[in-house]
Amino acid sequence: MHTSHANGSEQVERERAWLERAQADVLVGNLTQEEEGQLRKKVTKGAWGLGKEKAVTDVAVDKVKMYDDAFAKIQAATGEQQTRKTY
Repeated sequence: MHTSHANGSEQVERERAWLERAQADVLVGNLTQEEEGQLRKKVTKGAWGLGKEKAVTDVAVDKVKMYDDAFAKIQAATGEQQTRKTY
């Protein structure tokens, strides 16, 4: 999961750099309508990708919190303060 986040972050950085170059072209009017359409698609795709990654991260954080709370309840109910390692 962590690798996916790193790859996603690298992709976002590449797209951000590309977008900055494209925006510089827009400011001087160097984009064709086709290039502008492609730029809009990339920006939209990137926004959806970021939203998806945030949702996945939020779900993972919620799951960790849920397990942490459940574990704390088990510890409180059993009086067990340490976990035993069983390998």
